Amino acid sequence: MKHIILSVTSFVKQNIFPISIILIAVLVCYLNYEPNTFLTGWDTLHNEFNFKLSFIRNIFGVWREYQGLGAVAAHAESADLPRQIFIFIESFVLPLNFLRYSYVFLTLILGPLGVYFLLDRVTLKSVDPTNRHIAAFIAALYYLLNLATVQLFYVPFEMFQTQFAFLPWLMLFSIKYFETGSVKQLALFAVFTVFALPQAYAPVLFYAYFAGITVFFFIETLVNRKNNLHTYIKRGLLIVVTTLAINAYWLLPNIYYVINHSHDVTNAIVNKVFSDEAFSYNEKFGSVKNVALLKNFLFDWKVYEDNGVFGDLLHAWNNHLSNTLTLVLGYGMFALVIVGGFFSFKDRSRFGYGFGALLLLA
Repeated sequence: MKHIILSVTSFVKQNIFPISIILIAVLVCYLNYEPNTFLTGWDTLHNEFNFKLSFIRNIFGVWREYQGLGAVAAHAESADLPRQIFIFIESFVLPLNFLRYSYVFLTLILGPLGVYFLLDRVTLKSVDPTNRHIAAFIAALYYLLNLATVQLFYVPFEMFQTQFAFLPWLMLFSIKYFETGSVKQLALFAVFTVFALPQAYAPVLFYAYFAGITVFFFIETLVNRKNNLHTYIKRGLLIVVTTLAINAYWLLPNIYYVINHSHDVTNAIVNKVFSDEAFSYNEKFGSVKNVALLKNFLFDWKVYEDNGVFGDLLHAWNNHLSNTLTLVLGYGMFALVIVGGFFSFKDRSRFGYGFGALLLLA
């Protein structure tokens, strides 16, 4: 018994920061959970209401006979299969109303944990262990508690939560493979690429991710061109090819759609009615002031309320941001990012150029 207690104590001491991240994320989930309710609304995917029908539609999903008079699929709904399989397995032990909650909460936990290990195991390797752990922990908390995360989870749509959860892990394992050439790291990258497939439900999100990792490893290959250029080109290409191969089952039909039916999007009534408004919303919140605070158009979004009027979707958060101290903290964090980026370039930090390129691309 004493041996078990010592082993547990040692494990907790060695992993105090990851454990703390999990506990804080679980607390956030608990505080935002409403018992005996369904998590629904906004862009809602309730595959759990009829798993059989959902699987059939997504396995044979290139043609959507239930959309109007039938249409070639514009969205890559089959990309969502890994998530559907996951909640199907969960359905044997969890109540129906908690299935969607469970996936969304899991992504909220996995994302910050991935950020911690990405910084701790890769980008801050040259820093002494104590400072490295603390810096990675602070970064993970920021990933969990920043204003962009609030907006992302306030109106949940699984493809966004999936990318939030798995992007840090994908970067972690792809970078480790790029550095070492380890088959194990490439295999882990492939596994997490499968987990991340639901991010492609609306393919443009995947295309943004794919462009990001391509640019990242292109820049890092150039940076390392004097150190065995051929090896780094080979590893970078293998990461790209692995990504494309795993996503091919939905990607090829989507390419077919883009080539043959992209005009359907242009001619769609909803596109004609809403596109200009959506562009205006994004243009309004594309200022440096809003980008620094990570504010998007949801802060200007209206929702129908019980009293028959429309109110702000993020009314409580609008009030929160009216506090001067909150604004100072928000702009202060942005200033830290700018200063950190400057020193990263100045000191030629490992992968600083790649992440800098991603920041500019974003």
